[in-house]
Amino acid sequence: MSEGHQAVYAQQLWDIWAFRRQTMLDTGVTPRPGLAEAVGQLQAAGTSFVHLAKITSPQQRFVIFLSEDLTHCIACMG
Repeated sequence: MSEGHQAVYAQQLWDIWAFRRQTMLDTGVTPRPGLAEAVGQLQAAGTSFVHLAKITSPQQRFVIFLSEDLTHCIACMG
């Protein structure tokens, strides 16, 4: 990661993504594949620090949540 990127608590990301997921469900929008699992994994990570990364291509887009030391993936949605 380049300078300027900071890790945040998984709980903060869980709050955001859980709200987004619930809003999608409430409005009839189909959540992205893996969103439900990612929300659960972020909740389980609790106070761990997490980096958020995006991988995009013309055909697909993934959001990846990486551990603070960038050694493993905590959650992923596509």
